[in-house]
Amino acid sequence: RPVFSPESRVLYSARHDGLRLVLSRVLALAWNVPVCVRDRRSGTLKLRLGVSEMAELAGMLSRLTGFIDQHPEFIADPGTAGGTDQEVAGTQERSSGAQIPGTGFVGADAGADGTDGSAVHLEQRSLRGMYELACRACECLQFLVVLVEHHFPRVMSRLSEKDQGMLVKMPLRDLVVTRDGFALSRALVTALMSQYNAQDGTADAVMQALQTRCASFFNDSEHQLYTAYTLMQKAKETANASERAVAMRECVNAYIAGALHLRVSRVCKELAALHEYGGVIEVALARAKALDPSDRVLSNAMEFADAQLRSIKDARMECYTCILEALTQLVPSARAGTESASSSVVAHTGTDASLGDARRKQLLDHALHLCEKSRDSLF
Repeated sequence: RPVFSPESRVLYSARHDGLRLVLSRVLALAWNVPVCVRDRRSGTLKLRLGVSEMAELAGMLSRLTGFIDQHPEFIADPGTAGGTDQEVAGTQERSSGAQIPGTGFVGADAGADGTDGSAVHLEQRSLRGMYELACRACECLQFLVVLVEHHFPRVMSRLSEKDQGMLVKMPLRDLVVTRDGFALSRALVTALMSQYNAQDGTADAVMQALQTRCASFFNDSEHQLYTAYTLMQKAKETANASERAVAMRECVNAYIAGALHLRVSRVCKELAALHEYGGVIEVALARAKALDPSDRVLSNAMEFADAQLRSIKDARMECYTCILEALTQLVPSARAGTESASSSVVAHTGTDASLGDARRKQLLDHALHLCEKSRDSLF
């Protein structure tokens, strides 16, 4: 059992240190290796590790996490060995744990009351953190293999120069555990999905592969977003008005289901370009709700020292700005009313000239009706 040392640091058990040793030895094989290198002749990006190397490492990590899945008591509190599914389930967040040499994975020191019970709790947290790290690293390697299986050079060509530069500099560990890595993995998924036609079955097959083999890189919400993307492409390519309307309704519903993770400004601009102004209202309000379902910003409106609240408030205001921009395109006089709230946006928008007056009024009435129905107090 783990105990506290006289210096109030945890002396972990052999079980804990054994897992740390195994995990560190596996991860050390690729942890600090850059994700990509640039070919000197062609200038194109290629993965630093070969497919067979990544598959072998993923296999070792999979066997390690599989052992823990079969023996959940390994990471459970000895007093409640066995645990529940919720107690041993891995999450997609990086958790606290002891340091794993060479990985940069460092947990919190023990420090509270100096009892063996607290030491047990801290060891349990650390064991779970290492389990989650192993799961995430395994899925990261599987994700890279999926990219190779689906025309890696073509995927790379669809990335921005900035993202390509990040891949050359970013070690595998950052792709696994950092926010920049998370953002870059989303850009990679977008590049992967964008190369498939919405009306064939390939996109569905790719999404299924991502969810099956690397779910933390493509969760249910992101599945909804890319479903929405393919539906939007289908609507653009469909000449039949009724089929287009059905596709756009399904597209908006899918964006609403994945609202927490969407890039609201870009999505709303794409919807507005298709004259789906009602969809802009619905999607933007859905994202604002998903960002702050309990309205913490309103109950703590003046606590600007809280960086998280400030970030949530800014994200919600971006949603409302998207709505103002859409309304501005439907009625010229909206410029004066929205200038103080969104001057930088309104200065670059104008009435949609492709709409006739009757159609514009119909769309405006529908959009205002949706706004009036909203129960968003901040809006």
